[in-house]
Amino acid sequence: ARLLYQRAAPAGSAEATAAVARTYDPEALARLGTSGIRPDPETAAIWYRRAIALGDTGSAKRLRLLEANGAR
Repeated sequence: ARLLYQRAAPAGSAEATAAVARTYDPEALARLGTSGIRPDPETAAIWYRRAIALGDTGSAKRLRLLEANGAR
């Protein structure tokens, strides 16, 4: 799914960009019960910032939580 979202994100889709972020977000991955997918809070933060820039309001909350846990 990550690859599909990454392909849609450059077209300016805030939703796809936020979805890419969630594929790296430790909490989102835990909620989904994924296994074998390594979370990467730093990369999630980068993608959440891109989603915010595209107008996704929900990403701001997730970004604040990641930053509170040390993500840059």
